[in-house]
Amino acid sequence: MAGQDWVAPTAGFLMDNRRLGCAVERALGRLHDLRNRIAHHEPIYNRPLKDLHSTALTLAEWTCPVTAAWIESRCAVLSVLATCPWSR
Repeated sequence: MAGQDWVAPTAGFLMDNRRLGCAVERALGRLHDLRNRIAHHEPIYNRPLKDLHSTALTLAEWTCPVTAAWIESRCAVLSVLATCPWSR
């Protein structure tokens, strides 16, 4: 590594660190709220589940694109939501 400049671990992200931190915190907050609703056996049918699914996949993508692709290829959330009698 002699002669190479150090590269920040966040250099691959398109956002600066502060904006990235806010985006991650916001996304995790939305998913944490959904998790709490489920844990307390509260209804979630009136929540934007497609958006929350997308948020979860985005967080996975930011963490590990390979894992995100694996999750997406095996996840049945969108197909289950497609059978929902009402649209959200």
